This record gives sequence, structure tokens and C-alpha cells, in this order.
Amino acid sequence: MTNNIDSPDFVAAYVRSLYAASVAERFDTQDSWASDAVTLIAFDDPQKLISIVLRVLDTDPPDEILPVLAAGPLEDYLCHCGIDAIENLERLVENNAQLRNLLGGVWKNSMSDLVWERVQKIWDRTGWDGN
Repeated sequence: MTNNIDSPDFVAAYVRSLYAASVAERFDTQDSWASDAVTLIAFDDPQKLISIVLRVLDTDPPDEILPVLAAGPLEDYLCHCGIDAIENLERLVENNAQLRNLLGGVWKNSMSDLVWERVQKIWDRTGWDGN
């Protein structure tokens, strides 16, 4: 068990914990430590959330976890980092269709109206809400 977000073991444990939560509705598993770590990162160092999201996407994760990834760390990144986050995402989605599509699963939450408008300009909602 390592809290190093760059570690393949961390990313694998996080994917397994998201899968267990989303498919089996099991939140207390041997991998839940990784989800707990991401929750702490959202409050302590939210700029790191985009790195976690990108690393998870690089693993070609199961579709079942994408809503949790979108409404969790990606949405938290946008809410906590605001303009810096959307400017970064605008650059990243130019070459990352998977990230562009993942943005389709975020909700406004506590984002400013400006950030939310910019999210909607770059997202791909294909597959979300029956689109």
C-alpha cells in the first residue's frame, strides 16, 4: 500500500475501489485506502487531482467507474481550482478525447458560472444521460 499517486499500485487500487463502490456498492474494501487518499487530496492539494484522473484514464478503466471519476476527482478539481483548472483542461482536451468525454459527467456543483460555461464548451456529452 503506497499513497504515491504516481505509483501504478496506487492507481490500480484506486480503480479497484471505484469499481467495488460503483458496481457492488462496497465501500469498505482492501483498496478503500486509495479512495480515502484521493478524498484527502481533494482538500489538501486539489491540483493533484487531474494527475490522478489522467493516470486512471491511461489504464483504460471499466466504463462503470467513469461516472464516479467524473463526479468525484474531476469535478472536485474544477470546484477547488477554478480558472486554473479549466484553463489546464482546455489545453488537455485538445489531444485527449477520453478526458473531453469524461467532462460530460461533471455537474456544476460549486463551480463559478464562468468555469461552468467553459466546461460546457469543451465537454463531449456522448454517452451521458442517454446522449
